[in-house]
Amino acid sequence: MKIKFKIEISFAIALTVILLMLCVQKFLALKTQAHQGLTEKSFITLNDALSVYRGDNEGRCPEKLEDLIPFYMDKIPPFYNRKGEELFEIKNANNSKAFDKNTAWLYVNDPKSPDYCRVFKNAN
Repeated sequence: MKIKFKIEISFAIALTVILLMLCVQKFLALKTQAHQGLTEKSFITLNDALSVYRGDNEGRCPEKLEDLIPFYMDKIPPFYNRKGEELFEIKNANNSKAFDKNTAWLYVNDPKSPDYCRVFKNAN
C-alpha cells in the first residue's frame, strides 16, 4: 500500500511540474506578444506625432525626433527588444541604412533622403 501511495504522489508531483512548465512557457509567450504590441503602438504614436508636426510646420520635419517633446508628445515611447528590455534611445541619421540594432528608434532627418522624416524600429 505504501509503495502504491508513493507512486501516486510521485506521479502527481511530476504532473504538477509539467503543468507549471507549460504555464510558464505560455506566460512568456504572452509577455513577448504584449511587448510586440506595445512596440507597434509606440511606432504608430511616433508617426502620428510626426504627421501632426508636419501639419503645423508647413510640411517640414523636426531636425531630431526629440523635438516632438513636449508639444507633440510627453516623451519618446518605448521600444521593447526581444529580451523584453524597454529602450527609449533614438539614432538620428541621414538614411535608413544606418541601422545599428543598439538604439530603439532610427529617425531619418536628411531632407535629401527618400526616407526623410521616417521612423524605423532599430533594435532587436
